[in-house]
Amino acid sequence: MEKRIRKMNHTQWCCIYNTETGLFTEIYDEIFKMEDDIGFYTKVGTTVVGVANHFRGPVLFIDNQRYFLKELNYELVHTHLPNSQGQFQLIVDGKEKESLIYIKPEFIPSFFWGDTEEDCDFFQWLCQSEKSREAKDRFHDFYTQREMGYYQETTEEAWQEVRKQFPNRTKTNKTNSGSLKKQGLFSKLFKR
Repeated sequence: MEKRIRKMNHTQWCCIYNTETGLFTEIYDEIFKMEDDIGFYTKVGTTVVGVANHFRGPVLFIDNQRYFLKELNYELVHTHLPNSQGQFQLIVDGKEKESLIYIKPEFIPSFFWGDTEEDCDFFQWLCQSEKSREAKDRFHDFYTQREMGYYQETTEEAWQEVRKQFPNRTKTNKTNSGSLKKQGLFSKLFKR
C-alpha cells in the first residue's frame, strides 16, 4: 500500500512510501498536485524517518525498516543534547532498536505552523505521544486508517451540529472558524 506523506517543515517535498515493501521515493511537489495521506517524514542526513497511517495502526519507518507500532511493546524517547542536537530512540521490549542523533531545526514561532519547539521538530512531535497512556491511544487512533465511510459519517455528524448552531449557513458557505473554535465545534468538524 503506497502512502504519500509530506516532509515536516518542507511541505513541497513528498515521500511516496510502500508500507508493504519498505521502499520509498522522495519527490518535489512544488504545486501540491498530489493528494496526501495522514503522516509526516523528515531526513537525518540520508536517513528517511516517517510515520504514516495504516489499517494496522501507525507505521513508523526508518529507511526500509518498518515498525507497526500498535503491535509492539514500544517506547519513543527524545533527549536534548548539547550544540542544538537531539537524540531519538525507538525502544522495543526494553531494547534499543533504533537511535539517531540529529541537528534540531531552528525554532521560529509561527502562527501558521505552531508556537512550540515540538511543532517544528519531527522527533519531539513524534515523542509527544509518550506523555500519557491517553496521548498514546489518541496517536494510535488517529494513525489507524479507517474505511472512507467512517470519515463521511463523522463529517456529516459534525456538519449537523454546526447547522444547529449556525442555522443560516450551509456546507458551501464559509464559516467563521474563530467562533467555531470557541464553541469546540471546529475540532469536531475536522476530527478524523
